[in-house]
Amino acid sequence: MQKEEVKAVWERYREGRANAEDLALLESWYLTYEHIGAEELTEEKITEGLQAVEQNLPLVRKTTRLWIRSTAVAASVAMVVFGIWFFTSPYFKGNKMEKAPMNYAKDIAPGKNGAVLTLANGRVIQLSPAKSGVMISDDRLTYVDGTVLGERLDPAGTQDDYKETDDIIASTAIGQTYMFTLSDGTKVWLNAASKLQIPIDFSTADTRVVHLEGEAYFEVAKSSRLKKVTKGKSKTERIPFIVSSRGQKVEVLGTHFNVNAYADEAAIKTTLLEGAVQVIPVGYTEDSKFTVLKPNQQSILTKAHQIMVNEVNAESAVAWKNGFFDFNDTPIKEAMAQIARWYDVEVSYTGDLSEIYFKGRLSRNYTLSQMLKVLGSTGSFKFKVEGRRIKVMT
Repeated sequence: MQKEEVKAVWERYREGRANAEDLALLESWYLTYEHIGAEELTEEKITEGLQAVEQNLPLVRKTTRLWIRSTAVAASVAMVVFGIWFFTSPYFKGNKMEKAPMNYAKDIAPGKNGAVLTLANGRVIQLSPAKSGVMISDDRLTYVDGTVLGERLDPAGTQDDYKETDDIIASTAIGQTYMFTLSDGTKVWLNAASKLQIPIDFSTADTRVVHLEGEAYFEVAKSSRLKKVTKGKSKTERIPFIVSSRGQKVEVLGTHFNVNAYADEAAIKTTLLEGAVQVIPVGYTEDSKFTVLKPNQQSILTKAHQIMVNEVNAESAVAWKNGFFDFNDTPIKEAMAQIARWYDVEVSYTGDLSEIYFKGRLSRNYTLSQMLKVLGSTGSFKFKVEGRRIKVMT
């Protein structure tokens, strides 16, 4: 690419006219090549760059730029990487870019699709990582593209220990995610290191109950049936859907919501996108008050079984389903916990990191080295990588 073309892309970005291709190029350049060091920036360039970023703030948030809230001066310098580094970097050679040296000897790929189903009789069905999801009926499994699995849920020879009322367990390992369509039409996306216990058949139950460990996004199908009442009359009965997890249950009729209930997280977060849900803590009685969420509200259940409700951008809570990490003033340890589950790594810390928060959206398709390069771009802290162990240091 000619230098004039690079400059044109930068100008379009500064003026808020950058298209998707421009933004992809900017991000790619930053991830692939070294950027200029803080000592090479003049005060004039820093001021100019910061003003450009401020003017295009909504655009920046959409283009996977990462902001780090920190007292370090380097945090401000990192905001001006676009438009400066590729003109002054030693890796810019004439009409082409030369790749900068990688910081890690062996890179780690991001997570991918994958899951297993465990039947009540102990049989394990491995789901294809080449497929994005599976539909569960009372007797068979079908991938969302229409492919029928050779496995059946009621194979010959297992009838003695198989019942339609038996639950099956859908589970993802660290670094996996998968989508499941339940027998009532409800869609569930399981995040990494999560488990969902599901009845094979909801048709005769008074309630539709699933049990969650980890994180999942639910699009609950409305379900009803005719119920006989006195004098030969009948009425339509709505069948509630209940997600039971550590410390709480969420009850709905038909709605879209996300539940984050990892055992290693300090609180359980339930975020509503559409409809309404009731969040009911463990120990609830008829005299207790449950919490009703409205769209773009999030309940936080603490270890003390107290519920707080915050107004949020609900789309941020389900960014993982759409292939992103979406940090919103997220403490570094909480953000790194998400990264650890996706890349299957262990994280340790040294020094005081309590004042470092992340804000921004990053693709979950990045390799680990690309992810850490962006996260550490401010210089406020650094990473040391040894195999699958990451040490975060001030």
